Amino acid sequence: MNNREAVPQLTETNFQRAFERFKAAVKLKSGKDFVNFSSGLVFEWEGYKDWVYQEGRHRLAVSKWRRSKMGILSAGETKSIFDDTVSAIEIHKDSLLRNNLVRWDARYGQKGKSHIGLLTADDQTKKRLEKVLYSLYKDGEPEDRCFDELVAILGRKFDLLAYLFFLKDWTRFMPISPKLFSKAFDHLGIPQKLSGRCSWSSYTGYLDRLNLVKEKLNQKDLSDRLIDAHSFCYVLASLWETVDAEVKAVWMTGLPVSVTRNQLSTRPARQMTMTSNDFLEIAKAKNINGGSIASVTRLNDRIEASTQAKILTPDFLALGMR
Repeated sequence: MNNREAVPQLTETNFQRAFERFKAAVKLKSGKDFVNFSSGLVFEWEGYKDWVYQEGRHRLAVSKWRRSKMGILSAGETKSIFDDTVSAIEIHKDSLLRNNLVRWDARYGQKGKSHIGLLTADDQTKKRLEKVLYSLYKDGEPEDRCFDELVAILGRKFDLLAYLFFLKDWTRFMPISPKLFSKAFDHLGIPQKLSGRCSWSSYTGYLDRLNLVKEKLNQKDLSDRLIDAHSFCYVLASLWETVDAEVKAVWMTGLPVSVTRNQLSTRPARQMTMTSNDFLEIAKAKNINGGSIASVTRLNDRIEASTQAKILTPDFLALGMR
């Protein structure tokens, strides 16, 4: 059995910084405040996942699987366990209701499909796969063993394997987009490299981190669903640069010429986390006349360094003027 990797603590400070950033980004992108996961921009982007889960399980139809029928179609049957599995992946009702959790379509070419191992499987491989899937969904075999067997058959297709586990139980398993979620975890201070690391240990480490996020959201009475923690991380990573771009663009033309270094230096010299309102107040400053090019350039360098560190100090403007 693979060892479970150690997971760093998600501190309240790190989560709150990310949460404020998340709210600011949603506001800047949609023009509306974030309220919950069942409305607004987040629901428009992520609400489809609930439908995909239900539709995928309906197509998989695990309750109708029988061991005696693996690899064999009885009279009157049109689909095998293998066929059910492919159908549960290739979901496309319309542009809004489709399976975006696996790279299954042809946008990256035939070989770019994550489930190419299913599409090119011979009869023997199909039987092997059906046996593993039956063990995973019906027999209660150790999940780490099933994961490793699926890797052996289908390759290290992290999005595909995570999706198959997601269809088993969405209270415990989630889909994955390795690059994006590595980025989200970096922003939350719980880093994990996921790209090119498709393994049971990496997957459980990923799930452990999502559960940490779920706990923080639950403490705010926002959600106790793992899939909403997944949505939070997805949106956070997707929109992170939205706030960066907005803040930098504003201050490039937003430094008042009347403000002096002495005036700026009178601010309390203590660290302060920027809230979503702070970001939005900066955005409202677009109508302020610009300062000198050299001053604004130095200021932007300081802001960029501060935002990378996820901290902005009240006297950072004074430092930028030096």
